[in-house]
Amino acid sequence: MVVDERIVAVAYSVEGNGPDVGLTVAFAERCRLALMSQFGRANGSAVSSMLAGKDFGGRPLRGHSHAFYLPYDADGDGRIERLAVYASMGFGPKELDAAIRLEEVDLRPEHDPVRLRISGAFDSASLGQIWPGFASSVQWVSYSPYVMSRHPKVTRAGAPKLGRDGTQLDSPDNQLRAEWRQRMRDDPSLPPLIGLRLCGRERRQGDWSGYRLSRLKTSEPAPIQRGLAFHLTFADAVTGPVALGYGCHFGLGVFVPAGS
Repeated sequence: MVVDERIVAVAYSVEGNGPDVGLTVAFAERCRLALMSQFGRANGSAVSSMLAGKDFGGRPLRGHSHAFYLPYDADGDGRIERLAVYASMGFGPKELDAAIRLEEVDLRPEHDPVRLRISGAFDSASLGQIWPGFASSVQWVSYSPYVMSRHPKVTRAGAPKLGRDGTQLDSPDNQLRAEWRQRMRDDPSLPPLIGLRLCGRERRQGDWSGYRLSRLKTSEPAPIQRGLAFHLTFADAVTGPVALGYGCHFGLGVFVPAGS
């Protein structure tokens, strides 16, 4: 466990029979609530903007430096065995204390309460020890469903509405490329996305028909209830996590290096 550098991620093992991967979003949301509860109990009901993803006025933070809650299936059996909580802004001492004390997440009625065992805290240099989603690669493939937040644009006649570049406005490709351009504006060190194609799911990813594709409680518009898979190619290596689209802070739209 890293203790002398800035901590950017904490990893856990799920004890016993973990939830089905279809409950990824629900489990991630409850993990966020449980961590925030641990933080609040130790700090006079205060709220951590890093854990919550909101400022002290309750407004969503800009950018993506706050916490990502990333459950994953470590052995391909269709159940969640691991959880990583990652925030590029880093864990402060109080957030790390809350993370260390987190031992259980209430997932009822979908599943029995989930027991967690912390397995490590990691700085940027040691992230690759957690799982392949934190490695570096030029090519990435979908690990969990990519979900669009908007419907592709069509004309009144039902034909695709095209932009100046000849592509459909708000198509899946269009939305993903636009999001990556915004990520590059937020972080100029990121390389351009030079290749993008829809692809089929690999066998290890299982059947996405059982995935919940929207958060339980949110004021956001409902996303498009369709999970997509992409193969991404960047101009240079990108270090994970790579998570895009609706629900990317809660386990949706997660990518892993191709061939991992």
